[in-house]
Amino acid sequence: MLLIGLMVSLTIPFSLILAGTRMGFITYADYSERSAKNLVPIIAATPDLTDVQLPMGCKYLVLDKNYQMRETSLEGEDLDRAMEYALSGKINENLNKQYLFVTRENEYVVLQYYIGSQFINEWFYNHFPSPEILLYILMGINCIAVCVILTAEFAKNMRAQLSPLFEATEKVAEQNLDFEVGHSKIKEFEDVLCSFSDMKNNLKSSLEKQWSAE
Repeated sequence: MLLIGLMVSLTIPFSLILAGTRMGFITYADYSERSAKNLVPIIAATPDLTDVQLPMGCKYLVLDKNYQMRETSLEGEDLDRAMEYALSGKINENLNKQYLFVTRENEYVVLQYYIGSQFINEWFYNHFPSPEILLYILMGINCIAVCVILTAEFAKNMRAQLSPLFEATEKVAEQNLDFEVGHSKIKEFEDVLCSFSDMKNNLKSSLEKQWSAE
C-alpha cells in the first residue's frame, strides 16, 4: 500500500509537468540553449542589440574591444562569471547557467542562457520556482501526505483491532466477568484476546467456587 501510494505521489507531478510541456505552458529543458545558439548570428549581424528579442531566461553582457563593460542585464555572481567567461573561456560550473561568446564589429556580447524547463507565462516565470524545482517540491509534499495518510489509517486500524482488549480490561476493572471477549483480525492480538478470555473464565469459575463454599 505504501509503495503504491509513493508511486502515485511521484507519478502525478511528472504527469502535470509533462502535460504543461505538451500544452506549451512549459518549455523543454534545452529551449533556452537552442534559442541562444540560434541568436548568435543575428546578434553578430544586427547593429543595434536592442533590436534583438532575447528569449525568456537569456541575459547579456556587452563589452568593448578592451573588455570594458558597456551594458548588461546581469548582476552579482552571474555578472562575475560572464566576465570570467569572456576573459578566459572558462565554462561555468553551475550546470543550470551557461554562456555564449558573440563577436560583433565593435564589441563583444556574452549571452547567459538557462539549462532547464521554464514557464512560458511571464508571471509564473517571475513568481514561481522553475518547473524542475516545483516538481521536486510537489513530489516531496505528495510523499509526506501519503505517509501521513497511511500512518493515520494504520493507527485507526490498530485502534480498531485493539478495541476488544480495551473493552475487556474495562469490564474486568468494573468487576464484571459476564461478557464475551471480542476478536481481532491480527493473529498476535487474537492470541492475547484468547488468553485474556481464558483468564477471565478461570477467574470467574474460581470466584463462583469461592462464593459457593461461603
